[in-house]
Amino acid sequence: MDQPTSLSPEAQAIRTQAINAYRSRATTEIDLIVAATLRAAADSIVPEDYASFTGHVEWDNGLEARNDSVRESLLDIASELESRFTNSIQER
Repeated sequence: MDQPTSLSPEAQAIRTQAINAYRSRATTEIDLIVAATLRAAADSIVPEDYASFTGHVEWDNGLEARNDSVRESLLDIASELESRFTNSIQER
């Protein structure tokens, strides 16, 4: 078998979240796995503490607002998927 290649910290974080979701015994619930992956991606791509320092205040504020918006959108989707998973558990 081929030796696995090293992953970037970002890829490893996403992989770890997906494995954790899989191990939660939700193997038939792809929603939970996707939600965990989106949360890890949000943390890697648009971290909560993102700050831009280009020296142009308006530009920096715009970049920070855009990143906040992207992060919020990813986390909203993750929450929606997690809610769907939770609702399916409650209906059983």
